[in-house]
Amino acid sequence: MSIPITPNQVAYVLVNDMKDGGVAVSPAEFYGNIILEPLRANSNDFNKLNRINSVRLAEVLVSSPSPEKFRLAIELFNRNENIYAKLVGSIGLIANGYDVGEINEQSLIVQAAMGELKFIKKDYESYQLRKDRYSVLGIIGLSKTKNRKVLSYLFKILDVIPEDYVRHSQACKALEELSYIEAVPILEQKMLDVKFDYILHAFRALLRLDKDKAIKSAITRIAIDTSNKQQINKLISALEKATGERFGADTKAWLNWLGEQPIN
Repeated sequence: MSIPITPNQVAYVLVNDMKDGGVAVSPAEFYGNIILEPLRANSNDFNKLNRINSVRLAEVLVSSPSPEKFRLAIELFNRNENIYAKLVGSIGLIANGYDVGEINEQSLIVQAAMGELKFIKKDYESYQLRKDRYSVLGIIGLSKTKNRKVLSYLFKILDVIPEDYVRHSQACKALEELSYIEAVPILEQKMLDVKFDYILHAFRALLRLDKDKAIKSAITRIAIDTSNKQQINKLISALEKATGERFGADTKAWLNWLGEQPIN
């Protein structure tokens, strides 16, 4: 696809290209407030939002906060008939330091993150089959709160919810962004759980919080996990980048190197 250049082209791709529209996020962030009206026009006044382009819009809204973005966040938050718009608005307000209510089971972003939006009535059966429909927006919202109360919900997503790539990977990204040291034990646990596939995201989060434990956990996982080659190969690449070593899949070399390091 051609790279979008003008604000209108950027907005069109961001809203309408479900496959490659992510390339428009950075240009949209670059345009700042200028992109807001083209986004409105190309999304039919933000009524064409879905689980993909709403995440992109949220990214734009939280980058380089401004009075114009804050006003748009308020407008979207007040659209009770459009849950995607309301969630994007919530994220925009939270990122600007605005209090959107207590962090508990009744809050919009918590319900979205956990797949438990209780007030949704339409198409209920379909919604039950796709609980991740709003979850990415909810977890992004949790990551913007800078509130330790959200940790219990992120931990629950990782520890209780069955295999769920969307929420597990996004929860790890949220823990990386929040950077609360309390997340180290559960990230270590997931790194060493061969049933947990999303180790690259967990490694990145743990690497930011405790590099020594991240490296040790990664090497241990490489040594004990012989079944998930695709994910292990990705982990090895990330481990090599973090350590500067180039042992590839040579488990013995990694373990020998680890034994020589002053890692607790």
